[in-house]
Amino acid sequence: MTKDEFEFFCKSCNEAFPKQMPMNQTEVNFMAHAVSQYEIKEVMNALALHVQHSEWRPKVCDITKYLKASDQSILDTFYKFFERKEVEDERAVRIYRQMGGLKLNKLTTTQLKQKEELFLELYKQEEAKEKYESLPKAIKSKLLGVIK
Repeated sequence: MTKDEFEFFCKSCNEAFPKQMPMNQTEVNFMAHAVSQYEIKEVMNALALHVQHSEWRPKVCDITKYLKASDQSILDTFYKFFERKEVEDERAVRIYRQMGGLKLNKLTTTQLKQKEELFLELYKQEEAKEKYESLPKAIKSKLLGVIK
């Protein structure tokens, strides 16, 4: 998430609850640390979910609770492979095959937990890579030193 995107997110948090005190600098710093690895789309989704369920401005734990739900949906996709269910997510299928495919079914619970974390990390990296590649060349050249 870029600095501008984070500022937009904070502004949205404050504007969604105009009668409440805006976030103070300490809250902003903790929020920045908590959401920095996520995409703006995921963080705004988490805010939207919070607004649907609460009348109070979100705290860091409120946003991270909904962000973990998005991680959980990726992990649910990962476990569909072990339940022999059809997975339509091409990115997930590609990563599953890259990690060993059906050989993963022979792993112990401990080994599977490690692979679960690896799958989540690889999935997010792939997603970020695809988003970066879809950017116009002008923006890519400006971000080159920042991202790579």
